[in-house]
Amino acid sequence: MAPNDRIRNTRGEGSRLRDEILTAAERIIDSAPVVGPLSLRGLAREAGISAPSIYLHFTDVRGVEDAVLERAFADLDQVVATALETTTVPDERLVAGCLAYVRYAWDHRARYRFMFAGGGFASGAVTTFARIEGALQDCVSSQVS
Repeated sequence: MAPNDRIRNTRGEGSRLRDEILTAAERIIDSAPVVGPLSLRGLAREAGISAPSIYLHFTDVRGVEDAVLERAFADLDQVVATALETTTVPDERLVAGCLAYVRYAWDHRARYRFMFAGGGFASGAVTTFARIEGALQDCVSSQVS
């Protein structure tokens, strides 16, 4: 949906706008050739809303960036967790998890660069690494490392 085609949310559906703002931020990040800061105006334009509408859901652009980071790390974690569930064989689990991780980074290159650019905060950022570490530890314990 192009920004000008945005249909106004009905009363009580404000959480939809928050999601639309995050999705617009992801589109901007995913299309950027280099990691750069988001701007309020650019974000509002992409979402098809006025810039002040963003403040109903986020205190500033940094809040939007942090929410995008949180969502991106949760997506990465879900992809890796799903891959790890495909087998119970320790070395196969490790390979499946690592391949899923690399595939996510490859498929979402700009977003992955944004995730590790050093700005912002996402509380779930280390969850995926802990999963991979657990799979590696299972290999060591099974003596297949």
